[in-house]
Amino acid sequence: DNHDPPSSSSSSSSFSMRVSLSVGIYDEDREPSNAAANAAAASNVAGSGGGGLSLYIYEHRIPRIIHQMWKTTSIQITFKPFVKSWARLHPFWEYRFWTDASGFEFVKNVYPQYLDLFEGFNGIQRSDALRYFILHHYGGVYADLDVEAVKPLDEMLNNTLLLSQEPLAHAVVLENRQRQVCNAFMASPVGHPFWPFVHQYMNDHQVRRDPVGSTGPRMLDAALDAYNNIDFHQHTNTTTNTTTTTTT
Repeated sequence: DNHDPPSSSSSSSSFSMRVSLSVGIYDEDREPSNAAANAAAASNVAGSGGGGLSLYIYEHRIPRIIHQMWKTTSIQITFKPFVKSWARLHPFWEYRFWTDASGFEFVKNVYPQYLDLFEGFNGIQRSDALRYFILHHYGGVYADLDVEAVKPLDEMLNNTLLLSQEPLAHAVVLENRQRQVCNAFMASPVGHPFWPFVHQYMNDHQVRRDPVGSTGPRMLDAALDAYNNIDFHQHTNTTTNTTTTTTT
């Protein structure tokens, strides 16, 4: 079965994430009105090999939506306490649970330019890719089934984009890096231009077929580095900063 790990190609999926070290892509003072130009800049760098990039005008706030996914609606009993933690601590948030079937229909209808790419992926790769499409289109919070919520996330909603990191030991031992982005927990506003860049980067870098390198944390980490190297001020007359914050 290509989809046995808990919906992620993370280097390790056996831990419950309690502390999230988040990388903010955008400076908090960036004006939302610049979003269209920033997305266009990302599109220009990424190219149009996937049939063109959609231009979303992103809002400057993460919506109160929690996304989780599994092969079907029947999840393993070991994950149920973690899943319930999200509803318990976020009673007024919208909760969306995605299956293989609903995820495929979503990509087919909303991102048809990437359908051939998506169809060529195995189960883990589809799970990775789906979360990047979902966060672009709907925004909100994505969490793997083995990620436990330990406090409400409302105070994080004014961030522009949050990406978690693998534990340092995983990054050093498994990847020989001091930082490794983790795609088990992410939060985003609708239409953030980082995601079209990721979509196209994923499409253009399919030399390696292993999930970690083709769709998972290693790919996402490389896309983040490439994205942060875009000289946006040439297009917007503004500058970008990469900031690191810790949430507990």
